[in-house]
Amino acid sequence: MPASRHAEFLDQLPDDWEEVPFGEIGEIVGGGTPSRTNPGFWGGEIEWVTPGELTDLETKWLTETRERITRSGLKGSAARVLPANTLLITTRATIGSVALAAKPVATNQGFRSIVCNSSADPSFYYHLLRRIAPELKRLGSGSTFDEISKGDLSQIVVPRPTVDEQQMIASVLDRGDELAEETRTTIVKLERLRQGLRHDLLSFGLGADGKLRSVEDAGLKDSPCGPIPDSWEIPTLDEVIAPGAPICYGIVQPGAYDESGVPVLAIYNLNTDYRSGVHRVARSVESRYVRSRIRSGDVLLSIKGTIGRVGLVPDFFEGNISRDLARIRPRPDVSPRFLRHIFLYEGTQRRLSIISVGSTRLELSIWALRRFQIPLPDFDEQEKIAEVLDSVDARIQAEVDYERKVNLLKAGLAEDLLRGRVRVINGGPLLAGEPLVAGARK
Repeated sequence: MPASRHAEFLDQLPDDWEEVPFGEIGEIVGGGTPSRTNPGFWGGEIEWVTPGELTDLETKWLTETRERITRSGLKGSAARVLPANTLLITTRATIGSVALAAKPVATNQGFRSIVCNSSADPSFYYHLLRRIAPELKRLGSGSTFDEISKGDLSQIVVPRPTVDEQQMIASVLDRGDELAEETRTTIVKLERLRQGLRHDLLSFGLGADGKLRSVEDAGLKDSPCGPIPDSWEIPTLDEVIAPGAPICYGIVQPGAYDESGVPVLAIYNLNTDYRSGVHRVARSVESRYVRSRIRSGDVLLSIKGTIGRVGLVPDFFEGNISRDLARIRPRPDVSPRFLRHIFLYEGTQRRLSIISVGSTRLELSIWALRRFQIPLPDFDEQEKIAEVLDSVDARIQAEVDYERKVNLLKAGLAEDLLRGRVRVINGGPLLAGEPLVAGARK
């Protein structure tokens, strides 16, 4: 590939960085697949990689493979064993996925891998390849499927700082990846905690001391919602709504966007900021749907296509809803926050799916929703349960916001460091990556 394909990127590099074709940073190696008809080629001791394994990979290291081949299988194909730290690059059909081999592996023909020489740090070029993945995809060509040839890959011009600087840049970017992975792990753990809490709180409830009831204290009884405390009611949704505000869906055909029109929420607006991306409907259209107007504290449930997404209308919002949503306005002694968690509960979601109908596009009828039963403690207990679950929601949201900042920071760091806009030579302030990366949580 001529340097001009990369001109914008290459023109901004420091003067002391070399520009070299990929072929000069290491040996480019293809792969192959042993015959599937020969069982003696499969199930051996050699790890064997396919492109799909990189697509699902969440870290830079490929630590294990789905399949293994034998020594005879290796001889019977175009594959060879690649050493640990080899850059694995998908270059056929799926183009631009990259990883580092954590151990010796062989690949199929969907790869052009690079065994780096002493002038190249594999981790640096891992990050660089992620940055130029769009260029790799554009380079791919083929009548049946996209593919980058060994010759084309070898001619892609890339920067080559000193090995020391490569390693320092990679260290900073690795720390950003590690921080993002740690944050994602925290989010997953908190989501599991929330799921378990929802089950326990909505099955046993909270006692007067604010602690989770034991099975004995709860005095459980069977209900359509599962076992619940004896003291809880099991009303239908129709029995817990505010007077004069029946459960209903919204505007059937909103029409074109009208800048001066009425805000109308759709499924994709639930759990967003309720400001951006909100459709506006002409007032002449909206005026025919006064019954479905919404206000602060209304609970919204998706009932068409995607069933069971839940939203709680914020204080500032006034407007209407689309046909895909149902409005549920609880009476004063029913907490909207508690009702939201009831709908988000996994057991409730299963029950909603059971009463939904449709083969190509699911739909939950208003009739069925009105007769849908929910577990209901007294108002004080509702609020206490909602407070516990809201606090976990807040922790998760804080981590999600932090993850977003980390990812933005990672992208900015990669752009600056890989172009040499910010240098990490001579023990500079970015050497450990901490000052900027740690600042994302603020």
